[in-house]
Amino acid sequence: QTPGKTQLVFFFTVDDSFYLVDLPGYGFAQTSRKQEENFARVTDQYFSQERQRAAVLLLLDIRRGFGDLDLQMVDFLDYYHIPWQIVLTKADKLSRSKQNDVRFKIIAELKRRRETLGEKSFHFDTPIMVSANQANDPGIEELRRFIASIVR
Repeated sequence: QTPGKTQLVFFFTVDDSFYLVDLPGYGFAQTSRKQEENFARVTDQYFSQERQRAAVLLLLDIRRGFGDLDLQMVDFLDYYHIPWQIVLTKADKLSRSKQNDVRFKIIAELKRRRETLGEKSFHFDTPIMVSANQANDPGIEELRRFIASIVR
């Protein structure tokens, strides 16, 4: 619930068939400069190791959108040829109109990125939108389907 709480790499086994990995966050965490540097080091170490990854889910608070640090992260992921998918969280915190505004801005940014980088960008084209506290949210089911499709 509080940004920046994850400070280590956590591995979660799902159905004994794949792992979900939770990495330290960046950006809006209330952390010291030293902690931010540690998060960056841990993340760099994780991604620079040879291992099979289906994709990275880049969780973005819809109220904040796609910021400079997010662009740095996707540049990093593209450098390592790691597929990535944006997941917009806390969609229920904005009106439907504002949700669509943010989503369309991000889609436009992804389109520009694809036009500029071509096959050197490894993103999926449409962000998934999920709500903060709604277990029956259609976005959660969309996210489950996405994960199932990439781990097969």
